[in-house]
Amino acid sequence: MKKRGEFLNIVKESYVLGSELNNIDIGKKTKLLYNEIEQKISEEGFRILNKSRPVFQHYYAYPNAFEVLKANRDNNKLPENYLKNIKDVLNSNTIHDFRDQCIKLGNSIEKTATNLLSSKNIVKKFTNIETTPRARRTLQELYVKIRNTGLVREILKNPKLFANKISEYERLRNETSNIPFNREIRKLINNLSGKLCDKNLLFTMETMISLLQIIKQVIFEAHLDIIYELTDNDIKTVRLKKYNNFFPFIINLNEHNLDIMNSPNLIIKLSNNNEENFGLIKRRTLTYEKGSSFEIKIRGILYPSNDFKF
Repeated sequence: MKKRGEFLNIVKESYVLGSELNNIDIGKKTKLLYNEIEQKISEEGFRILNKSRPVFQHYYAYPNAFEVLKANRDNNKLPENYLKNIKDVLNSNTIHDFRDQCIKLGNSIEKTATNLLSSKNIVKKFTNIETTPRARRTLQELYVKIRNTGLVREILKNPKLFANKISEYERLRNETSNIPFNREIRKLINNLSGKLCDKNLLFTMETMISLLQIIKQVIFEAHLDIIYELTDNDIKTVRLKKYNNFFPFIINLNEHNLDIMNSPNLIIKLSNNNEENFGLIKRRTLTYEKGSSFEIKIRGILYPSNDFKF
C-alpha cells in the first residue's frame, strides 16, 4: 500500500499492479492453480518445471516450460528419475489449467504494457481482463511516469526512423541476449552504432525494450508472490556503482539464503530502514571455501528510486 507522500517509481507501481491482480477473478484463479501445482507435484518436479522457464517471458514462461518438458518426456538421454518427474508434471490436470490462464494473462499484460508506452490516451484498464479501481489508478500513474522518464520524448524526436529500425534491433538483440542492460547488449549497441543507426537511438530502443521487460516481469512475479526479498539480516556486504542512472550491484548473502541459487526468479526487493528498492538479478555464484563454509554472491542492477527524467 502506498504511504502518504511516498514517491513510487515505475517498478514500484508495477509491483502494486501485480499484487492487485490477486483481487480479480483470473488473477485469483491463476495464483490458486500455481499454489496447487507446488503442493501436488513432487518437489523435484516443481524444481524442473521452474528451471525450464525461459528468462524474461513473464506469464509466457510457464507455457514455454511446459512445451520444453513435453518435447523431452521420452528423451532417453535423460536419467530415469528425471523423466519420471517430467511425466509427473505433464500428467497434472492443474498444470494444463495453469498454462491456459498464464497465456490469457500474458496476452493481456503484453498488450497493456505496449499501450502504456504507445497510447495517446491515458491507459485506464487492462486489455481483455477485469480492472479494479486500484488497478485503474495504478495504470494511470504508470502511464504518466513512463512519460516523466523522458523516454517517449526521445522516441518522438525521430519517430519514423525509430519505427523503421526497432524491429531489426529487436531481432539482433534476441539473437544476442534477452537480459536488459547486460554486457552482450552493450557490445551489440557499440557494434551497431553508425551501421544500423546512431548510438543515442540505439540506447533509446534498448531502454524502451528493457523497461517494458522489467514492467511485465515485476507484474508477473509480484502477482505470484515470488519476488525474492532481502533485508539487512540477509546481507553480508553490498557494492554499488552508478551506470547511466542505474546501479550495478554485487551482494554477498548470508548462508541461510542458499535457496536463491535454485530460484528462477529475476526480481529482488531490498528492504531496509523502511525503504524499498527493486533490482534485477543477472548472475548468481556459489563458492565453496575451506571447511563447510561457502559464499553466495548475486550480481545485477538496482532500478533508480527516482526515475523522473532518468
